[in-house]
Amino acid sequence: MNFILTRDNTNFMKKKSGFLSITKKFLCLICCSAILFVAIITEPCVKIHGFSSYDKSKLSTKILCKAYYQGGEEIDSTQSFASYDQLPKHLIDAFISVEDKRFFEHEGVDFFRILSATAKNISSKKFKEGASTITQQTAKNTHLSPEKDLKRKIEEVRIARSIERKNSKRKILESYLNKIYFGNNCYGIAEAAKFYFNKYISELDAGQSATLAAIINNPSLYNPLTSYSRCLNRRNLILELMYRDGKITKNEFFQQKSSPIQLSCSYNTNNIFNFAIQEAARILDCSYNTLTNGNYEIHTTLDKKIGAEETLNNYTKSLDSNCNLSVIVSNKAGEIIYLYSSGEINPLATRRCPASTIKPFLSYAPALENGSIVPITPILDEQTEFGDYHPKNYRNKYLGWASASECLALSQNIPAIKLFASNGISYSKNIAKKFGFKFTKADDHLALPLGSTENGATLNEINSAYATLQRDGFYKKNFMIKSIKKDGKILYENLETPVRAVSEETAYFITNMLQSCVQNGTAKKLSSCDFDVAAKTGTAGNKTGNTDAYCVAYTPQYSVSVAISAKTSKMNNDLTGGGICCEICKNLLFMLDIDRKICFSKPKSIVTLDIDKHEYEANNKVVLALGAKKIDTIKAEFSAKKLPLSYKYYLSEYILQMDKTVFD
Repeated sequence: MNFILTRDNTNFMKKKSGFLSITKKFLCLICCSAILFVAIITEPCVKIHGFSSYDKSKLSTKILCKAYYQGGEEIDSTQSFASYDQLPKHLIDAFISVEDKRFFEHEGVDFFRILSATAKNISSKKFKEGASTITQQTAKNTHLSPEKDLKRKIEEVRIARSIERKNSKRKILESYLNKIYFGNNCYGIAEAAKFYFNKYISELDAGQSATLAAIINNPSLYNPLTSYSRCLNRRNLILELMYRDGKITKNEFFQQKSSPIQLSCSYNTNNIFNFAIQEAARILDCSYNTLTNGNYEIHTTLDKKIGAEETLNNYTKSLDSNCNLSVIVSNKAGEIIYLYSSGEINPLATRRCPASTIKPFLSYAPALENGSIVPITPILDEQTEFGDYHPKNYRNKYLGWASASECLALSQNIPAIKLFASNGISYSKNIAKKFGFKFTKADDHLALPLGSTENGATLNEINSAYATLQRDGFYKKNFMIKSIKKDGKILYENLETPVRAVSEETAYFITNMLQSCVQNGTAKKLSSCDFDVAAKTGTAGNKTGNTDAYCVAYTPQYSVSVAISAKTSKMNNDLTGGGICCEICKNLLFMLDIDRKICFSKPKSIVTLDIDKHEYEANNKVVLALGAKKIDTIKAEFSAKKLPLSYKYYLSEYILQMDKTVFD
């Protein structure tokens, strides 16, 4: 069939052709404008208000920041420096092969790699590949905050291009490898080589170099101590890339690939300088490298005279590599005077399940505060179902009728849940919040007093809560940073004052109950202490293994918190709060300068009454012993300000005889 062009058809084709031509020109103009715009905003010579710019001093591998003990002595930074000339060739090759193949060819930004990564991401419909060069990563680590947004990415590109123009490739690589984070509190390649392999940089082989290059992609995910198989697979991938790039021979590739990762970890990893920097960075809301590159002075509360390092390192060596040992010691003023961690966990920041250490604050403090119980109050400890929730006591042991004090000392689950439910979830959470604990809406359930929280708690939060009891009910979060200065100017100073969380009577009662925990409960390993001490233990886990174990002990002067945490999902069931944690706690207490003459204070409003022993034991009632019944009695303490309503009838005769001043 023939198609005849008429004048109308011709005009239509001309109009269509003209429209397409205009559209193409318009799209071309938009593309050119976009390219020009990108070229302008990514050109470091073009100054843009509010955008960070290149700072030569920030590329320095020398740590300019200083941290000090409470006496003014400088804390050793302990960070080793590796010069470019010390880096073995296969170490450089490992990082280049996996992080930035064209590092020695591009000028800070690899546009070819960006296009390739974009195409792959579009085809897979997922963001699977990034395109940051080593220079861009250096710019990010040394100049920028960790937020991920378009402005920060543009700043990264601009700074990377400036770095390339003003520094050699050797200098860039040197700065990069000395500043990246390798997990387990290790910053820089020299520190990582020492920690993981107990070697100097020059002693690393190709497999070890590939292992270190594997870790930095995600230090938690590829941690060889906790995720060995993941790290091994990524190491082998890097070895394969090195082989493809001609960096190692075929024989070297197969030899290294068939070898396991031979870790020889240095256990002396308690780098308190890093903890001080991390905490100061949190306070100032800046990066770790921002602080280390500036003339900052960080004054801490840490006491160098507490020589627990060797003892704790020995304990760490006795544990398997799956365990992290953490310790915080604070004084009555809330100052953290000693800090220890055997690995990646930061006792000030890492959140874990608090287990039973949270029971006093969610179950017992609210009930004491509202006057519904006193330490002698009998509670029926038996297997109980709370709707669809069927909790059990540890090893299915139940006490029957027992005092609140005994239930807490033995850390029974059922009484804690009963009190929590009776007090009301909202009220109980509000009381616990006054001790510094944080909760979410998802925490509105009856398993909460057993430590089942959405976000957990830090060891410092736990220690601060118990220190509140030591301070007669006044809360103040423990702190390690007293002040931060830069160029002599004070940027931060800790001036926080304690605020009342609960009454002094409530604090006294819980302390008294936790002294029973030491004498007859789960913390009885501390019973040999020849000074006043109260303690609480906690263990999280199940039959297949434990995840966290705690012992928190406090005297009138100090609070000591010890935690052992699983680096992977579970650890040995023999590791419990009442076991090795309690033992470590005792050793630490004996290292402290404890004044044996100082005892826990007793509020004037606390009164001791004679309770009818028969009524208590036979009928589970707290009845004041009167007349002839005073012969067979039990001594019990009460707050004259807050006698439980259920007891007031039986105690009315005594109340009328009391001096009214105790109620004021």
